[in-house]
Amino acid sequence: MSPSASPTARSPASYWADIFRPAIHRYDPKSGETKTWHPPEKLGSFALREAGGLLLAARSGLAFFDPQSGVFEIVYNPEPDLPGNILNDGKCDRKGRFWVGSMGFLTAGCLRRPTTSPARQTAPRSMRKGVFGTCSGMARALRATPPTDVSTK
Repeated sequence: MSPSASPTARSPASYWADIFRPAIHRYDPKSGETKTWHPPEKLGSFALREAGGLLLAARSGLAFFDPQSGVFEIVYNPEPDLPGNILNDGKCDRKGRFWVGSMGFLTAGCLRRPTTSPARQTAPRSMRKGVFGTCSGMARALRATPPTDVSTK
């Protein structure tokens, strides 16, 4: 299990994922209730969407997932030329832009911030693991990246 979304001003709930089951769990400290939803494919990470639902870094690409209805829609595959790669760790920066790393065992993965014209943000690596943030935003290595306009809206 890996924590993915912490309590925010909008919601005191905590979310976490079981990437192998696959399952997304939500704990509400006010009610003491835990809810679980099962997307149709394995996921590496996810983010809450401002418009409702979740953005998943799923096996087939980035997907919108509505836990209430079960609707799952692949909206973008960043590496269609690398079918052995999977999306792995992902995180929103302070501006709401979703960064996601891919990994491959036979091919190289990379770190991306998907946009309308997605560009690779790092040179290919064999595995991208551990996208993380700091109080001042994304990690120092990512701050030098030119900005683009992707969000979880």
